Amino acid sequence: MRITRLMFHAAGYLALVSVAACSSMGEYRSAGSRIPEGATVELTQTLQFPGRSTRAYIQFGETLRGRVDVNDWEPYCSFGLERSRDGEALVREVSPTTFEVTQSRIGVDVSWSPGDGEDDGLINDREIVVAGAFGGGGGPSGTPSFHIYFTSLQLYSSQQPQVDDLTCAYRGSSVDRYLTVEEIQSTLGGIARIN
Repeated sequence: MRITRLMFHAAGYLALVSVAACSSMGEYRSAGSRIPEGATVELTQTLQFPGRSTRAYIQFGETLRGRVDVNDWEPYCSFGLERSRDGEALVREVSPTTFEVTQSRIGVDVSWSPGDGEDDGLINDREIVVAGAFGGGGGPSGTPSFHIYFTSLQLYSSQQPQVDDLTCAYRGSSVDRYLTVEEIQSTLGGIARIN
């Protein structure tokens, strides 16, 4: 009994260490992927946040009704709200304005089954799901079923203080790459511009 419990804890520890190695905050491998701090994101159209959602999704240059309409295998973006920025009730509509990019980062999250990361938005707060670590999901031999490549921009505007970020992502395989600035701009279409 004691040996079984010790083996279980050791296996859990090893699984967490190996899974933690699967997620990475990437370095910009090319100038085409980098959006520098101090850049701006100009929202050119009014953006609606449906229902009680804290994210408004955009794909193929069009706003979507909600997360359920996103095709994860194609690039998509979403603007996110953060209530703690001003302490007011969440806005349901954001008027055109310009946001400053205060932080820019890219990364890849490994998902072990098709349902991982579909909770509220993009990547389930960028946590790795360990469901497949013991063969409970994923591809053959417990390999990840797909990778989520993301670019996340922290945003700030005194006119729209609740808008927190613009995050763009897509699902791919281990041989895919991060979105370029041009691909992000194409995904946003005329709804927003990165300057």
